Amino acid sequence: GMAALAAGTINGNAFSKNLSTAITLAQDKMEEIWEQDYSDVAPEGNASLASPFANYEREVTVDTTSFPDIVGPPAQLIGMKVVTVIVSWTNYGGTHNVQHKTILSRSR
Repeated sequence: GMAALAAGTINGNAFSKNLSTAITLAQDKMEEIWEQDYSDVAPEGNASLASPFANYEREVTVDTTSFPDIVGPPAQLIGMKVVTVIVSWTNYGGTHNVQHKTILSRSR
């Protein structure tokens, strides 16, 4: 009845807040990456973030070997990096994540 509806609403609101926070954390990290020199952009292992975001983890992957859905030379030969920022969190028995992806050019 009403208790289940209230619990569902509370859980939905908490998920929405966590999702919004994860999106913002991923975007902020991508902005930091865009400020770096091309040669300094490197992967970062999955790690917990500092307070007040300690329930989130972030990872940065950098792919210089391939582009999805593109046939051609490896990305490193054409001066490109595919950078993905992944922010994840766990709540209500499940792990969730958001991914923010971009392609960086050596000549940007």
